[in-house]
Amino acid sequence: MITELEPLEAGRLQRLLEQALALPAEQRELIFQGLSRFSRELVLCFDAAGVLRHVSANCQEQLGCSAAELLAEPGRLEALVHPDDLALWHERHLDPGHEPFEVRLLAASGQREWFEHYCRPLTDVSGAPLGRIGTFLNVSQRRRGAEELEARNTELQRLVTQVECIKREWESSLDCIDQVIVLVDVEGVICRINRAVTRLYGQEPAALVGQPLAAFLPAAVVDTVLNYGSGEFFDDRLQRWFAWQSVPLATQQLVTRRAELVVTLHDVTELRHVTTELAEAYASQQQTQTQLVQQEKLATIGQMAAGVAHEINNPVGFIKSNLGTLAKYAGRLRGYIDQLEQLLRQTGDAAALSGLQEARRQHKVTGALEDIDDLIAESLDGAGRVQVIVQNLKSFSRVDDAGFQWTDLHECLESSLNIAWNEIKYRARVERDYAELPPLYCCPQQLNQVFLNLLVNAAQAIAEQGLIELRTRQEGDFLVVEIEDSGCGMAPEVIERIFDPFYTTKPAGEGSGLGLSICSDIVQKHHGELRVRSVVGRGSCFSVRLPLTAGEGADAADRPAPAASYARRLQGAVKPRSGPIGR
Repeated sequence: MITELEPLEAGRLQRLLEQALALPAEQRELIFQGLSRFSRELVLCFDAAGVLRHVSANCQEQLGCSAAELLAEPGRLEALVHPDDLALWHERHLDPGHEPFEVRLLAASGQREWFEHYCRPLTDVSGAPLGRIGTFLNVSQRRRGAEELEARNTELQRLVTQVECIKREWESSLDCIDQVIVLVDVEGVICRINRAVTRLYGQEPAALVGQPLAAFLPAAVVDTVLNYGSGEFFDDRLQRWFAWQSVPLATQQLVTRRAELVVTLHDVTELRHVTTELAEAYASQQQTQTQLVQQEKLATIGQMAAGVAHEINNPVGFIKSNLGTLAKYAGRLRGYIDQLEQLLRQTGDAAALSGLQEARRQHKVTGALEDIDDLIAESLDGAGRVQVIVQNLKSFSRVDDAGFQWTDLHECLESSLNIAWNEIKYRARVERDYAELPPLYCCPQQLNQVFLNLLVNAAQAIAEQGLIELRTRQEGDFLVVEIEDSGCGMAPEVIERIFDPFYTTKPAGEGSGLGLSICSDIVQKHHGELRVRSVVGRGSCFSVRLPLTAGEGADAADRPAPAASYARRLQGAVKPRSGPIGR
């Protein structure tokens, strides 16, 4: 019989084999199987009385105790068994010939690990029992692998169930969409289609799967749809318009490539009708807006008409008066000259000279000659003022079809100020703070309208004598014009709507609500910004910010050299008040 079960050496293996040959065939087979497993299993031998007699040398490696310790303490092995596994241990360990079973033992790692226990009886040549031999194989890693595999299998089943659920949800979702969605293969055969085809074409999806697109689409459209893209077509059979789009199916991550194309169809008949109506309404609105713009302009000019007439009457009045005075002076000069000629025919005595001097005093020739230059200057100034007023009025009232051109922004501002002067002069004084500005590529007539509206609004916001400040400056590639008043100001809720069409704070009949809306449109047309800041009770400030090349087609090379600007003409004339509002 076997006396040692330790790691095998060449000589020891020979002796074990010789001893094994003396055993019955069944025992020899068991010993040979055990010998092949000594390198990784723990082997224990018990005598016929069940006393542990031999332990393989790898006991320390497997159970953390030496073979001698295990042999010295008969109950040591059972103490290593997990309490929950003791019943199974007692049932099978003492019954050689049982099938292998698994128990948890306290292993060398200090943790409870799973071991597979295999036990067979040992007999002598006559068949008398000698004891039993048992092996313990650590199967913790195998069990963990099996548990992980089971967990993965469970997770896989969960994912499969989830995918099936998601698939059904997507199919239901696609069936709720009012667009026809079709998956088509490379031959143009329908792979999948949602239920919208039933609502639009009266055909069941199941009946169309496997059929070509021409089964429900007009044949003339099929080839176009299969070439990718988008468009619209009119279905004569249904008398309806459809928008279509076809895109390739992203199949690089799919196992199969059955479907190649996704086609969507959407009924746009009502949308086309609405679009047509909107286009007609928009054209009508544009026409109405153009009319309202002209009406607003005419209304503004009408407001200024009385002031323009007043401004024209004044210079014309003193021109006529001065011309009358000049006519009188001219008559006196003629009388003086005539009398002088008569006296000259006479002798040049003292009496004649005295008479000549008397005549000079009588006709006030000296005063007339002194006044005539001033009278002529006043007449020319009056005529110039009339000319400027009329020219500004003509320039402003011209239809806004003039093209973009290089313009001095100060000239636009001053032209608008002259037109609005009658509205301003009884309400506020004007202070200018002009910077040196380069020419601006813009439509001057349109900017005139912007500045005029802002100036008139500034004047109307002032109840009593107030102040209007005009400021200009350059900020990089932008020119900025600020028109600030010391009027009543605006509340935040008014500022939010101030540029909305037809919104006005004026009494009914006094404003159309289009002035600032038109100003905003004009500034945006020049690629600029119209901003406002206001404080109730302190006034408002409108800022017009325009790019130097506000119009399309501007060529910086064509920009003229700056002329003597208003900034230099007015430099030092007036200083603006300090602390502009809203800053």
